[in-house]
Amino acid sequence: MKFPIDKMEPIGFKFGEPYPNNSFFRKNGLSGKPHLGIDIICPIGTTIKAPESGVARALWNTDGGNVVELIGTYTHRLMHLEYPGNSGKVSEGETLGKSGNTGKSSKPHCHWDVRRNGTTINFANFIDPLSLIIEGGKVTEDQYAQTYYELAGNLWKHGHPGKTPNEESLKNDCRDAARRRFDGEIYAFNSYVDKWLRGD
Repeated sequence: MKFPIDKMEPIGFKFGEPYPNNSFFRKNGLSGKPHLGIDIICPIGTTIKAPESGVARALWNTDGGNVVELIGTYTHRLMHLEYPGNSGKVSEGETLGKSGNTGKSSKPHCHWDVRRNGTTINFANFIDPLSLIIEGGKVTEDQYAQTYYELAGNLWKHGHPGKTPNEESLKNDCRDAARRRFDGEIYAFNSYVDKWLRGD
């Protein structure tokens, strides 16, 4: 399974995070309810790609606006697209549509949720962040560490705008994640994400 955008973009609402109690979310009956998916903050018109191979269909609903539902190993929904997305058989990485701000959306973004056997799941640990950056070829442990370090800095700054992270601590975390990943622990990076967002 791959991230549906070619580069790491800031994450807005994370999986399970309650919607805030403000006028927009109260009006739409969402305040306090858990967010079942992740919101990828990206400009209108950003290319949204298939996280895996499957069969896509374009839908419209009041909440999600223009939606593409993709059924593969899992069922994916990518919401708030600018225009109706593609339908039919697609391969992993193929374009599904463009991000937008349709439906119940407070700013341009793409909501992505994943279901298994009809139940929405927290799927963050299914994604190796390195797949967003390096395609093909043999990847060294140093490449893992450097790529993780670039992503970690972005995550830390997203969680703590205007503040400076402890660079040495980030580097140590990334070296450890890279070592574990190189030893076969595919999702080692993800174990640090919450720590960086908290600013530990």
